[in-house]
Amino acid sequence: DPTSVRCVLVEVGVFSEGAETVRYLSNLGYITGAADTPANVVYEACIVGGVTVSESLPLTGRANVGWGDVEVANSDGSRDHWLDDIWSGRPIKIFVGDVRWPRADFRQVFSGVVEDISPRSATTVNLLLRDKSQQLNTPLTEETIDNESLTKDTLKPLCFGEVHNITPVLVDPGTLTYMVHNGPVEDIFEVRDNGVPVDFGKNLGAGTFALTASPVGAITASVQGAKVDGVYLQGVTPLVRHIGKTYGKTPLLAGEIDTAQLDAFHAAHPQHVGVYVASRSNQLDIMQQLAASVGAQVVFSTVGKMQLQKLNILDAAEVEFGKDDAQWWRVPAF
Repeated sequence: DPTSVRCVLVEVGVFSEGAETVRYLSNLGYITGAADTPANVVYEACIVGGVTVSESLPLTGRANVGWGDVEVANSDGSRDHWLDDIWSGRPIKIFVGDVRWPRADFRQVFSGVVEDISPRSATTVNLLLRDKSQQLNTPLTEETIDNESLTKDTLKPLCFGEVHNITPVLVDPGTLTYMVHNGPVEDIFEVRDNGVPVDFGKNLGAGTFALTASPVGAITASVQGAKVDGVYLQGVTPLVRHIGKTYGKTPLLAGEIDTAQLDAFHAAHPQHVGVYVASRSNQLDIMQQLAASVGAQVVFSTVGKMQLQKLNILDAAEVEFGKDDAQWWRVPAF
């Protein structure tokens, strides 16, 4: 529409003056109506410049939606105090539309987190943006075993899917009790002492087993891991979804998961996988490890919904180029 008056709305969280709050920013200035959500809110006209986005799905490493900055005017120094606030990890949403539209008609184009704030010039401050995968860039778990005979930083292990010959964690030396998962598991179907199968008693509800005799060497186990609400989780999609929603410092909410896309991915990739975590690990790294087992990656859409995407390389035999195509291609010399 050549008569449109393009408007950008930004809603960004920040910890300021001892409390979490939301700041409402715009490039033009905008006020919501009484019937809008949020109602009667002033979006301050302070954004300068533009905002760009790029998405990448590399063959190796993490996929990401990378944004530049949101540049905010500060020529009079009135926002110098923003540099004393805490922005890192706070949520940010960006919407675009026409300044004449009701708030509900604006389209969301980004949902992510603020990496930090930085003054890029004497007249501006800049909010550095990252996609929502940074929300998962935290320790998977920090829950430790409460036993005075063990070191205080011994983590409770986690087991997802089927794994073999893992090293369980001794949680009670007095009863020779070992843990394979912090929670219910499907089965502990074999325990070995120095490679030799031994007798044991299992408590599947607690994710533990107890030896019937003192060990003579290294104890290993083969396990079918986490059960949630009585259901044994198998496959990349159920495990990635569960880890994203359950663990880390800020678990994902239901609205932050692209359920339809994940269900379709699971139908196409139902392979059973497994991973065992008994040391400090990054939540996103574990999710990516599971996804990589079927050649996929954990990604977040621009509206902040988690997906599993797989980059399929075309077979060269399926692509044909004729002489008329040559003018469109430039082949670099090697």
